[in-house]
Amino acid sequence: MLLNCLCFLFVYYLHYRVTLFEAKCVNFAITFMKL
Repeated sequence: MLLNCLCFLFVYYLHYRVTLFEAKCVNFAITFMKL
């Protein structure tokens, strides 16, 4: 049970990191296109 919980948290953490990274890339692209 505990192992499943840890796996879920790890996957959620990775997904959260990737989402933040994508948001930064999108913001950078938008800023770049405005120049």
